[in-house]
Amino acid sequence: MRKGYCKKKVLTVISGLVFLSMVLCGCDSSVGKTSEHNSTESITESNVPESSTSSEGRREEEFPFDGMENLTCHEYDEENILGLSAIYVGEKMLVFCFQRNDIWRDYEENNTQIDIDGIDEQGFVVDIASYSMAESSHFFWVHIEKDKEGETAGFGVSDHAHGYSIYGLKETRLGVQEWDTNILERQVYENDHWGEVIRYDLGPMHVPN
Repeated sequence: MRKGYCKKKVLTVISGLVFLSMVLCGCDSSVGKTSEHNSTESITESNVPESSTSSEGRREEEFPFDGMENLTCHEYDEENILGLSAIYVGEKMLVFCFQRNDIWRDYEENNTQIDIDGIDEQGFVVDIASYSMAESSHFFWVHIEKDKEGETAGFGVSDHAHGYSIYGLKETRLGVQEWDTNILERQVYENDHWGEVIRYDLGPMHVPN
């Protein structure tokens, strides 16, 4: 496990997510908001795209951790801002699977000090027992051991330019935050499809000295 310089940035993006949750709940705010239509069709058992079927087989072949037979798989349309392919859910563990796109390709090798924070269903930071990352031919994987049963529902992580977050097993929420501009992009999976990509201007970032 490796922890280091990303801690402040991860906590910053989580703070932004908590603030955003207030915005989405209808609280008064001066945060700017624009939208970009990027919705996708829902996936059903009778009408699964060929690429999704291919991904399912690849995930089973490339799954890098033990205990897959004890996990429930939640599949997603991979056309989303993080390339999320699936979340595997167990009693005390979560495994997140992403397409190896420009965000995740060689992520671990290019970031020698990485810190991951757990996030609960409401978007708040929670403790996790441990985490590990792995790369396979087509996917990037994040494995999380929960600190408390049922509490952890996602994670936040960052690199030098962006913060990334994913949380929620009922309504999965994806976030990408740019550190230079403090712009947050959010996409939510609800009613079996991804909604629009929403951009929020969180204003100037204040980093403690």
